[in-house]
Amino acid sequence: MPKSKRTRRVKVGRLVALRAVAVVLVGGLVLLNRFQLSRNAGGLLTRAEEAVGRKDWDAAATLYKQYLVYRNKDADAAEDYTHALEELAKTKPTAAKELLPAYERVLFLDKDRVETRRKAAKQNVLANNLASARAHLDDLTRRPEAAAFACELHELYAVCDERENRLPEAADRLRKAIATGAAGAEVYLRLATLLVRDKPIPPDARQAADAVMDDLLKAKPKDIPARLARAEFLARVGDQKAARVEVEKARTEVPGGADSPEVAWYLGELASTDAERKDAADALARAAEKHPTDARLKLALADLQIRSDEPEQAKKTLRAVAELSPDQPMFGVADRLLDLGDTATAVRQADRFAADPQTQPLADYLLGRVKLAEGNWPDALPRLTAAVQGDALVRQKPQLMKAHLALAECYGYAANPDRRAKELATVLTLDPNSVVAQLALADAQAALGRTAEAEKTRRPLVDRRIPAARAASARTLLAEQMVRPEADREWVAFDRAV
Repeated sequence: MPKSKRTRRVKVGRLVALRAVAVVLVGGLVLLNRFQLSRNAGGLLTRAEEAVGRKDWDAAATLYKQYLVYRNKDADAAEDYTHALEELAKTKPTAAKELLPAYERVLFLDKDRVETRRKAAKQNVLANNLASARAHLDDLTRRPEAAAFACELHELYAVCDERENRLPEAADRLRKAIATGAAGAEVYLRLATLLVRDKPIPPDARQAADAVMDDLLKAKPKDIPARLARAEFLARVGDQKAARVEVEKARTEVPGGADSPEVAWYLGELASTDAERKDAADALARAAEKHPTDARLKLALADLQIRSDEPEQAKKTLRAVAELSPDQPMFGVADRLLDLGDTATAVRQADRFAADPQTQPLADYLLGRVKLAEGNWPDALPRLTAAVQGDALVRQKPQLMKAHLALAECYGYAANPDRRAKELATVLTLDPNSVVAQLALADAQAALGRTAEAEKTRRPLVDRRIPAARAASARTLLAEQMVRPEADREWVAFDRAV
């Protein structure tokens, strides 16, 4: 039987009512959810601000990050998150990798935050994201507020230019930085070093670089960093004696120089005679007593003790450095103690570095050298190979050289003179004056039957009267003569080597 119109009206009315109720319920749930989210977000923000007040930067960063999940358009909170990360990175370096995306997030929300853009430019330069760095720098140079730090912008542009091998442009940028009047001594030093980059140094380039350092001392005649920058420049161009004179002037002619920890550090670096080493050790000891938390001073003192053939004193000094921060891994301390035969400390430090993937190559380096010291070259070889392939060791030139030297030693044990020669050639690209690498490379070349090449490698050392080079050269020349008939033997070269 067909339904009546009245029945149909009743059912339609019920449907409408049900739908209305559903809408109200859904709306209520949405409102309730929004209220709950707002309440949760507000609680997270309050707790984050309280953590900042306590200077608990780890908790603050975590809470800001959680808050921004709920309130992803809050530019102020996003910037507060970057501040928390900056503080956290001072004690937890791995937090620094979160800074760049955090800065970019703030700028996405508010492109006019100049200070954040300045930090983003610097962080991109550190990360070698040069295109992004230039984009931020270009934006900043168009803003009137950036005039206050124009010198820094020119410096950052110079870094980009130098990494892209645009050396004339880099020099121009450094000159512009100096022209602002706000440049520190390190900017003058960078420019002077850039001008003498070609080897051998052209005379006009050296004159131009010397003029830059003269300008620095004219601008800052009573400034310790200025005098030390000149000393650093002279040391870089190989004039150690003149560099030492500049450090002495910083100590005796500049107010505060006698008590400066930086001056004491340079005295240690440039000491070459017994008298200079004793003077530098006294200066470093006094400076370390006045600045007991400055690890660099104790490391410099340990280096001086190592060069003065005082291994036990050096170990004592290095262990004192480790006590300054017992919970922090110390690569330089572990490496020096390993040089002195203390493998136990190297193993303990390696365990700490292995806990972070970014510093795993440092652990591989330390453990590889430990295995080699124990005579276990098969286990040392893969660890040292992994170490030189990681980014962490690339920034540690002395240790990178040691790693390649250790690899060369491994390949020597493996009776692979070709790979040994390649590793030693790599060392000489890092330090062309390494006597150890030159001697070992000549031996590897001789083992490959490349006698003439080996003699060419040894020749500069023989001319410098390095005993080991002269002995090796004499052995090679003697072997050459002894295979000839007695009447055909030539002894002039042999006599010169002897």
